[in-house]
Amino acid sequence: MDSEYENHVAIHMYYKDHNPPHIHGISKDRERQSLLNIDTGEIFESPYPQGDSVEALPNMILKVIFNEGTVKLYDTKPLLKENDVFKGLKNKTTFNKAHLSPGGYAVIWNKKIDLAIEEIWINGYE
Repeated sequence: MDSEYENHVAIHMYYKDHNPPHIHGISKDRERQSLLNIDTGEIFESPYPQGDSVEALPNMILKVIFNEGTVKLYDTKPLLKENDVFKGLKNKTTFNKAHLSPGGYAVIWNKKIDLAIEEIWINGYE
């Protein structure tokens, strides 16, 4: 098991995540995830469906199937202009490493590049 999870809960924040500002706490076994409101300290559920699967398609497009059955496509090219960290996605090998975080709350490429699943839900297209 990845040492990041061996003896504690991992804490994550994802690019373009929804409000309220929050962190994701992921359990050691990667089976449970809680959202903690940074302002109030309250634990809450995401109002959006989680990702069930993700596929990297040609032309920097993601195909995400959500846990309630909706399929959306998302063009990642505009992200290249928003934040320099996304320039790494121009590398086809890196882009094709897209996978879901535990619980399906984000698409992750590596330790530096991630995208909240809500961004795809809100701005993706069917």
